[in-house]
Amino acid sequence: MDKLVDHMFILDGNGKIKDYNGSYSDYKRSNHSIKPAEEKTKTPVEEKQQETPAIRKLNYHEKKEFSSLESEIQKLEIEKKSIEERFQSTNITGEEIASLSQRLGEIKKEIETKEDRWLELSDFI
Repeated sequence: MDKLVDHMFILDGNGKIKDYNGSYSDYKRSNHSIKPAEEKTKTPVEEKQQETPAIRKLNYHEKKEFSSLESEIQKLEIEKKSIEERFQSTNITGEEIASLSQRLGEIKKEIETKEDRWLELSDFI
């Protein structure tokens, strides 16, 4: 510290700031002791809140939703795969391409939404 500091501002913990021109060692030798800030007294309510963090658990509806999300995602993935296979066929019309493209976009959005929700709910299990 002495190599870096040649001027200090001493905070006494009571809202007062002392200006000291010199190094840390000089300050310590000059019979100024650095007192650690007094610990604030905590009320029993504050201590209780800090000791027991709130653990959130899934309610009934969320558990039910979580269990159904996996099967819904799988169904959407199967539908997505069948649409992609349909695109590879040689006898597909322009109208089919348009409608299948639209549906594929919807499926991708649904999958993303359901996966996000699944991840959100899985944090509480």
